[in-house]
Amino acid sequence: MEPFFAPEHAFDRAASMGEQIANQLQLMSLALSRHMERCSRDHNLQASKWFEGARTAWHSLQEQAAQGRGFELFTGYAQDAAQRTALTLDVLRERGNIDIEHEAAGTPPVLIYDYEVVIDGATMKHPVNYRLLRIVPPQGTVVNDQSRPFVIIDPRAGHGAGIGGFKEDSQVGVALRAGHAVYFVAFGPHPQPGQTLTDVTWAEAEFVREVARRHPNAPDPIVIGNCQGGWATLLLAATNPDITGPLVINGAPLAYWSGPLGPDPMRYNGGLFGGVVPALLFSDLGHGEFDGAHLVMNFELLNPSRNYWGKYFDLYQDPEGGRERFLEFGRWWGGFHFMNEAEIRWIIEQLFVGNRLARCEAYLEHGRQVDLKSIRSPVIVFASFGDNITHRSRR
Repeated sequence: MEPFFAPEHAFDRAASMGEQIANQLQLMSLALSRHMERCSRDHNLQASKWFEGARTAWHSLQEQAAQGRGFELFTGYAQDAAQRTALTLDVLRERGNIDIEHEAAGTPPVLIYDYEVVIDGATMKHPVNYRLLRIVPPQGTVVNDQSRPFVIIDPRAGHGAGIGGFKEDSQVGVALRAGHAVYFVAFGPHPQPGQTLTDVTWAEAEFVREVARRHPNAPDPIVIGNCQGGWATLLLAATNPDITGPLVINGAPLAYWSGPLGPDPMRYNGGLFGGVVPALLFSDLGHGEFDGAHLVMNFELLNPSRNYWGKYFDLYQDPEGGRERFLEFGRWWGGFHFMNEAEIRWIIEQLFVGNRLARCEAYLEHGRQVDLKSIRSPVIVFASFGDNITHRSRR
């Protein structure tokens, strides 16, 4: 066998590597220029709107001052601003108290519906921090056990479980009103020792089988996967193609390298910041656990102006009308959950950086290949044009 480091091939290898680096730098330069162009265009538009509003306000103020109403306007504005500030700070105080209480309770699912635990994954052969919950229908809601049951898999992407049912106008609420039995896949804040994504996939398959056993006269369950729960649902269906009915995938990252060149900077962070290295470093610092707060911060930094200013200014504009919405969302978004090193490493290597799931080249920890073409159920995908996680392509 010819040695790989044969001296006569050193120049060819160096030339090939140099060409690859040059192509990558060219792509990154183009992506950066397009991103900066988009930022400049958006910021110029926002600045124009701000200056136009400021000009209108200044002219109105001058007119009122000419009529001798300047002091009256100033005192009225100061009083209104003080009241809004007090109400906003009170909402933030309440948000902090809710977070403290939620953490003290172990960050349970933020479902507004009563539920009972059907299977606790901690008691399974390969323990996991997942649980199968049966949503108890509210009083007056009639459920037909012969209708196709729903299984909702929520995202374990840093925050806690509950987005699928933390208000009445949700997946849980809509399914219950239509007369379907609803089951919910939730999870605890800390993984079980030694837990892997293979164990999680196996547990979720057992959950779906249990739902089918509870509804023997109904068609196979509909499985809904939200965000990270979307690719988890596809792992489940690809490795167990005979147990699920239709699959509904909502805002799930699946095509990790697709999309137009330039926007959605999160796609480039993996290469710029060292791939899997930061996650492994934070896992080591966390004694083998990766803090999901880092994942939540990645989402927040996609739109820093919204994160650090916009959502609080919206609350300040209408602290009474926006109170419930602010607290409702914050209760779910603020309950951080953990993954162990093996889980976060598999996710980054097999999905986001490696892009292997989309190419049907992903392997579970014990060597089982995940081929999405093995899925036999209908797949319904929901993704918005503005979603910078699911990487939509402009047409």
